[in-house]
Amino acid sequence: MKDGVVFLTGATGALCPWIAQQALAHGMNVRVLARSASELSASERVARSFAMAGNRTMPAQVEVVEGDICDGQIDPGRVDVIVHCAACTSFNEGQAQASRQTNVGGLRPIFDLARRQKIPLVHVSTAFVSGNRTGRVLETELDIGQQ
Repeated sequence: MKDGVVFLTGATGALCPWIAQQALAHGMNVRVLARSASELSASERVARSFAMAGNRTMPAQVEVVEGDICDGQIDPGRVDVIVHCAACTSFNEGQAQASRQTNVGGLRPIFDLARRQKIPLVHVSTAFVSGNRTGRVLETELDIGQQ
């Protein structure tokens, strides 16, 4: 999809810089969703994420769209594909509501955006879907132990 625009959520996570680099290498433009936090702007947070991934500077072809996955007001403009990586991965029970709000509630506006623009959506989900179990869990048994 040369010259297309990929929209990435989860811009300050571990995957986004790598996915962005791959998209740029294939001639795509990149827009990333990030929010400001801890006295850092959204752009500063994204640049920090790219630096942690080994990029000395954030590529100029990466456009930061400031917003929060949970507020439902996401508008990246016209894009050609969405890669949704935003997630709350905390296992702290005190974070359960925030996790649900991000991981479940934050997905709705992304689905709606993909549906409105009639574009593909790639949803990166958690590796922790094995239910209430211990020990080895095979991919063919993911429904065992679910509540």
